[in-house]
Amino acid sequence: MKIKLISAAVRSKSKWSQIMTLSLPAVAAATPEGHEIAIEDERVKPIRLDDHPDLVGISFEVFRAYRAYEIADHYRQRHVPVVLGGMHASVMPEEGLQHADAVVVGEADEVWPRVVADAMAGRMQGVYMGETPVDLAKLKPPRLDLLDASRYFPLYPIEATRGCTHACAFCSTRYVHGLGFRTRPVGHIIADLDRAGNRLIAFLDDNLAADDAFAKELFTAMIPRGKKFFMQSHVLLAENEELLSLAAKAGCLGVFVGVESVSAAALSEANKGFNKVERLKENIARFHDRGILVDGGIIFGFDTDTPEVFDRTIEALKRVKIDSVAVNILIPYPGTEFYRKFEREGRIICTDYAKYTGGTVIVRPMNMTVEQLQAGYNRFTKDYYRMMEIVYRAFKQPNAVATITVGTKNQA
Repeated sequence: MKIKLISAAVRSKSKWSQIMTLSLPAVAAATPEGHEIAIEDERVKPIRLDDHPDLVGISFEVFRAYRAYEIADHYRQRHVPVVLGGMHASVMPEEGLQHADAVVVGEADEVWPRVVADAMAGRMQGVYMGETPVDLAKLKPPRLDLLDASRYFPLYPIEATRGCTHACAFCSTRYVHGLGFRTRPVGHIIADLDRAGNRLIAFLDDNLAADDAFAKELFTAMIPRGKKFFMQSHVLLAENEELLSLAAKAGCLGVFVGVESVSAAALSEANKGFNKVERLKENIARFHDRGILVDGGIIFGFDTDTPEVFDRTIEALKRVKIDSVAVNILIPYPGTEFYRKFEREGRIICTDYAKYTGGTVIVRPMNMTVEQLQAGYNRFTKDYYRMMEIVYRAFKQPNAVATITVGTKNQA
């Protein structure tokens, strides 16, 4: 068959605005031999709609659901079977089946060959779901060769783990990867590093340092490779001197940590009490001492937040000297228990998926008005994201010049 895999997006964006992701290359790798596979990523280039493949698979996030359904409807009108996958499809399979012949719930790696076989036989089964978590040691290398690397920011993507050891209330990881934390064999990850076409690596894991023993083995094996990398981790990594030192020696340039809030009450509400506000400044300093930039995630709209949270957060972030932050208004994703909680309370005020991007109030807050939350978020982003301030903070760190140099070399 001719199989077309699509990453749906509202519109294509300019060169360098996106990094390569692994979901569709992994599906392509899991496809049985003998089929012709193409990947089209609408984030970086308009997709073709005048073709007639034998099977179409579409991956998408919640805020791109309408576009994904539009593409799916288009191909079904051309009598092409369509399969949907990803987090939103996993939690809203019945909705997906209104626009597709099949929906893959959860991890696709082991069920995809069955989907392909059923498509060939003309007997699509609706919902496909693996019975057990995927054995990561059996994963084949993702088909990154099917992506045009020149259209992406020069970060080579690698997946080392799946899942997380924490259970943050708002997180959607468990709905795709299940509960628990799994790791790939370190030798397989090093093989990925050796295949990388550049020195700059992006680990796409939710929490690369969740398992101390695994992370220690990985970082130790990476040191001779001379790579530079970015990763996501819990902030507690800063308190593990040995592991943090190994991460720096292995080439860590930057880490994204889920700060979420500078309020202990909000962190407790989010099941993230292990983040200690009083230790944040010290922990960020530990990253900086090893030349590691820190990007933090911040969420506004927790039930304990009041109108004062915005100014309080600005002052706290300046005090702790974090390098940059990614700020969102609380998003409960449709189909999750977190969403159903607010739905039962009658507090969901926006059901337009296109607005589930983190910049729009979705849930009516408890201790301020909707207008106060939206205005506070808008003012915070305007005040904080002043370009010169971000550049100034970044250039103060030792690895800033190295990061830019590596990225420029790979871009060339």
